[in-house]
Amino acid sequence: MVLINGETLLIHPYIPPDVKQRTRKAYWNEIERFVTSENRPTIITGDLNTRDRRLDASVRARRPYLDPILIEFEVLNDITQPTRYDPANEEKGSVLDIAMCTSDARENILAWRLGPDLDSDHKITIIETALTITEPESLFDGNDHKSTVDINLTTENITLWLEYENIAEASLSKLSSIIRNSIAYKETPRENHRFWTTALRDACRRKEQAKEALQKARRDQKPEAYMEALKTTLRNESIEVLREYKTAKVQRYTELAETAVADSTGATTWKLIREINPELNSKRTPRTIKSKRADEEAEEIATKFASIYDDNDLETTEKERMEHDALIKALQTEKESNRPTPITRRELEKALKRAKIRSAGGVDGITNVLLKRACEEETTAEYILAAINNDIVKDGKIPDDLKIAKVRPLPKAKPGEFRPIALLSNLAKLVESIIETRLRHQAEKHLPPNQTGGREAHNTSQAMIRLLQIGTLVRPRVRRVP
Repeated sequence: MVLINGETLLIHPYIPPDVKQRTRKAYWNEIERFVTSENRPTIITGDLNTRDRRLDASVRARRPYLDPILIEFEVLNDITQPTRYDPANEEKGSVLDIAMCTSDARENILAWRLGPDLDSDHKITIIETALTITEPESLFDGNDHKSTVDINLTTENITLWLEYENIAEASLSKLSSIIRNSIAYKETPRENHRFWTTALRDACRRKEQAKEALQKARRDQKPEAYMEALKTTLRNESIEVLREYKTAKVQRYTELAETAVADSTGATTWKLIREINPELNSKRTPRTIKSKRADEEAEEIATKFASIYDDNDLETTEKERMEHDALIKALQTEKESNRPTPITRRELEKALKRAKIRSAGGVDGITNVLLKRACEEETTAEYILAAINNDIVKDGKIPDDLKIAKVRPLPKAKPGEFRPIALLSNLAKLVESIIETRLRHQAEKHLPPNQTGGREAHNTSQAMIRLLQIGTLVRPRVRRVP
């Protein structure tokens, strides 16, 4: 396994033909979990020695254990072109060398073709990509990092920038631009495998070294005896990696089991069971095989959404436009006669406290975590407050760039069905939260005391209790007849 440019994952497996089906199933399950945990554009290419009609057009068998992996991956090569020919019968061949990739890696794939056999019973496969390959990075050296937003450095950049801004000219659009341009990133190490130990790390490193030595020997055309010795070394190191992995896995589960036994509540035991069997964490749904390219499916989803949600829904009649203009004019007159009070620092702090830290960012990428941390600085908090008052209280409008939403389709349980969600700017949602609090406070004055629906701190239990009280008061007394 190698990383290309630190972003695209290349997996080059080899499955011997004598491997049993149960082992193959376990292998592909581990590959699927690993790819899911990495969450990177991934390409898999190698000699799979797997006879399946979705990989080889001349085969009628179907291997169910390939269903999960083929949901995530698209086969690149032509399954009608054999990659291996029978020496006794050159007309008979099979597709054993497979190339597949995830949808986010497909955009970098230009072409796939068969190459010469190079004195082997297998023809080489060539994948042309748009990637500029730099020095490969091993996945087992412990130096794999991920890029995350540096909240502290970003906050310092925002504060430094705002020192040169005129607070009287503050606006939400300018504030959004300043925050976006101040975002800084840091490289943080990825979390190691939960079974990762020093012995396993050393075994993986020795295996990589043996693999590199074998590749170098092939390039240098070393003698066959020397090559066989290197192959034996690589095979032994691979066995050692598997042995150390199993040892580390047993050791971890043993430690967790000892902790679970000591927990009288049983919560740790259930957590251990879910870790051993991840299928218990999710609802089992029937899996289907992807038959479309990712870009084609995305275009279909966009077209379907556009047919449902379009500008025609916003068209108004002449009467509605006249009523709307009259209402806006009346509100403008009322606003000029009764100027609203400016938004206070306390209102801003309460809105920030209610904001969810796990809420996804909108088009600008500004998160609530960043807003909460930035408002801890006095300069930033005062500028945000001034920007809200200038745009909302004085001008009475929200900037157009804060109304743009990022639409994302979320898959439903039934394959092929999606529901859209719109991710608005968290800065806009912060302003809306403040306005909603004020509107709710005014509306509370006009709501009847018996209304429990659609009100804060009210629920159906209060309505049921009130109903029981009324029933108790009006129920006639039952007299016993002698």
